[in-house]
Amino acid sequence: MSKPTKSSNMKAIRAYADEKEIVLPFGVTKADALKLIDELDSDLMSEGEITAPTTEVEQTALERNNVIGPPKVEKATKSDYTPPVREKEVIWSDRSLYLIGIGGVNKGYNLLWASQVEPFLLERGIRRCTDEELKEYYGRK
Repeated sequence: MSKPTKSSNMKAIRAYADEKEIVLPFGVTKADALKLIDELDSDLMSEGEITAPTTEVEQTALERNNVIGPPKVEKATKSDYTPPVREKEVIWSDRSLYLIGIGGVNKGYNLLWASQVEPFLLERGIRRCTDEELKEYYGRK
């Protein structure tokens, strides 16, 4: 496709920009689009050919086993991974309550992430629960 001129319509200008992977903002005028295409085209021409950087691998697969392929990569074992620990806390509420952006609690015992507990504790009728209290309520010793 040839470069658009002042006599080209906006559809042809957008098609040229899409072909050259030039992003034209929404609502751009014809004059501004042509100006932008001229600037970006001249930048691309001045850069010349784009070449990928080359890196040297310490030992190629051909040198290693007389086999062409990528160098050997060590795999991670299961013992290397430790999942993130997120602590939970139990609170008691004497009424149902919903806090925007955090969530809600029902009347009774509620299990929440530790990061969610603090805003609820500022409300009346909500308190932290002890382990002994939970064991007594659920009948475990």
